[in-house]
Amino acid sequence: MSHERAVGQLYDRLLGSEVERVAAANYAVHKRLRFPVGWGLADSNDWLARHLDLPADARILDAGCGVGGTLFALLAEGRTGVGLTLSERQLALAQAEA
Repeated sequence: MSHERAVGQLYDRLLGSEVERVAAANYAVHKRLRFPVGWGLADSNDWLARHLDLPADARILDAGCGVGGTLFALLAEGRTGVGLTLSERQLALAQAEA
């Protein structure tokens, strides 16, 4: 089995229940940033969008996008982008939200 397939299957298993799906949506690349206590995913996505200072015509690549939460927040102002994930289940959830 390829490494990519093994990682994808691991992410699929992590999304085994609704609780895990919600938790995964909050486990994004910016988890390492130190946000104020009480901030939710929307707060951190807003902060990220402001501090990236992306032009309106920016094209965004979110490698390891999971279910797409951060990418969707960055696309909210008319930007275009692509998300990549190795998990078929994460892909299905992201496509359902797109």
